[in-house]
Amino acid sequence: MPLDLGPRDRVTVGGAVATNAGGLRFGRYGSLHGSILGLEVVLADERGTVLDLGLSTALMKDNTGYHLRNLFIGSEGTLGIVTRCALRCVIDYPSVQLVTVTCRDFEDVLAVLKIAKRELGEILSAFEFLDRESLAMAASQVTQDEVDGLVGGEFVGGDSSDEFYCCIVECRGSCEEHDLVKIDRFSRLVDVGPNASARIVDHGDHDRIWKVRTSVSAGLKAFGTVFKFDISLPTREMHEMVAATRRRLEQGDAPPGTVTCGFGHIMDGNLHLNVTVADRFDDTVKSILDPWVFKEVKRRKGSISAEHGIGWY
Repeated sequence: MPLDLGPRDRVTVGGAVATNAGGLRFGRYGSLHGSILGLEVVLADERGTVLDLGLSTALMKDNTGYHLRNLFIGSEGTLGIVTRCALRCVIDYPSVQLVTVTCRDFEDVLAVLKIAKRELGEILSAFEFLDRESLAMAASQVTQDEVDGLVGGEFVGGDSSDEFYCCIVECRGSCEEHDLVKIDRFSRLVDVGPNASARIVDHGDHDRIWKVRTSVSAGLKAFGTVFKFDISLPTREMHEMVAATRRRLEQGDAPPGTVTCGFGHIMDGNLHLNVTVADRFDDTVKSILDPWVFKEVKRRKGSISAEHGIGWY
């Protein structure tokens, strides 16, 4: 599948198509618009009309007529229900390498991303980042050893005012010898360049690293009521949006125990901005955030929905 989502055990292909889901490896494989070769959809008219939108041929290149299937990708069921899909699959590369990087501020995260794009190039498949608060939420759902595996023992909790970020850099290629040379060079350049520390992960620990990343949402939910925003921003604005949200909540007298965190897919500018309130739903927090978040995203030239649609979840 040219798509990998955190809650992969619950995802359906039709649901992913209906929301135009992006996921962890969007930077490598791109949008579902480019991977879907054909759809069968059922309309909500009196007859339940069935449309074949390229499904019977499933050609990679077909420039006859309108590409109507693209209207249904991301339409969230408002135009019809996706019942069948022809999907272009990708090679399951034999060489998978993982590097974790810890950074002391967001400028260093951007510097590491630049090095990764330059040095890893064609094998770079994912670049995820978590801030201190996101990591604290994940830590409540996993073991200390798993957290230490990601951050090398540097993480000291989520209550510090100091910035702290951890990044997961994944590479997928066809030749392990070639890939190891590239990630070794990348790691050395990170160590001598920005205020950051890189560590190549043993193959047996890959699942443990990804488990921490995909446990953030579970940690947020366990903490209390979560206000979730899935937004797209110019990369440099991602940190500023999280910081602005924290200031907004402080100025708006949000209740004690309100936590704001940011994590997500920095390679394609997709920020998961989350505000969680201990134990219960809070109208005060809702009034502080809505519609301010959407106006602020627009002001920063972003999109209020990066990959999961705009409906209720």
